[in-house]
Amino acid sequence: MLPIPTHLKNILQVDEAEFDIADNELDGKIQCTCGCDSIKLKIYANQHNDYIAIKRYKNDWGFRVCGICSSCGAVYDLFDMSKHGYNGFVCHEGVAVDDVDLEAYFCPVCKHDCFQIEIGLELEDIEQFQEEVVEDLYLEEKYVIEDFVDAFNWINIDIQCKKCGTLFKNWVDFETS
Repeated sequence: MLPIPTHLKNILQVDEAEFDIADNELDGKIQCTCGCDSIKLKIYANQHNDYIAIKRYKNDWGFRVCGICSSCGAVYDLFDMSKHGYNGFVCHEGVAVDDVDLEAYFCPVCKHDCFQIEIGLELEDIEQFQEEVVEDLYLEEKYVIEDFVDAFNWINIDIQCKKCGTLFKNWVDFETS
């Protein structure tokens, strides 16, 4: 079974032949459960020409990327720094950004709003997660070894505009631990 984070379980399409757990890396494409891979984006982030980054939010920091299927309208949290990755999942760092504070994202080149999305994750080492989190008697919250998939160390998101074809590599390049 592939170690896909819970929030991406049904939408991250990973080529199993390319995956090797020893690499601690997982890469795949986002595809809605309806089969569509044309995704609109809503974000809370500082926007730069070809990437986005964390932004002040409610006297702390927030960073959230949501995907909306352009076919069926299903909404997915692709990344929320307050919930996902090691610092969000285990340490509960950052502030959850409210839906009303998300802004539609458009291609900086052609202003189109649909993208193909690829996500790369650097996974947490299972043994290290066992020692530092599962066996930690002082953590208020209790974890099991299978939770390592939600405590990934890094997320990288590449987006490609469905209209003009412009590829934004490392649109999100974020260390989560």
